[in-house]
This record gives sequence, C-alpha cells and structure tokens, in this order.
Amino acid sequence: MSIKNTSELRSMLLECIEAVKNGSMEAKQAHAISNLSSKVIQSAKLDLDVLKYNMLETTTTKAGEKVLQLVNG
Repeated sequence: MSIKNTSELRSMLLECIEAVKNGSMEAKQAHAISNLSSKVIQSAKLDLDVLKYNMLETTTTKAGEKVLQLVNG
C-alpha cells in the first residue's frame, strides 16, 4: 500500500488498530508501524518548518529592532 497523504496514513493506522483488535495483527507489529508513522510525520513537519523559514527575511525597523517578515513572492 502506497501512502500519499496524511489522510491515507490515518486510515492505515486505524486499519492497524482494527487488525490488532480482531487478532489479525500482533500488537508488536502495530507498535512498530506506529513508531515509523511518527517518524514520517516528524519529517514532514521539519520540511514545513524549513519551508516557512525560507519564506522569512530579517528586516530592521526604524527603531533599530530586527524582525522577521514574510517574503512577498
């Protein structure tokens, strides 16, 4: 199964929960899947943080304070 977005990831995780409940998957395997899913989400969050950071620029106010502003693009 190829997971392309968070909705599909969420659905897969819910399917894992059901599989553990009905006995077709061991809790240990579901735990491993959950841990890997967390890593994928953390990686995506990092990508977003880098993207946001790259959209900012430092400017200086008239009072001499340095501030971050969104780059118009």
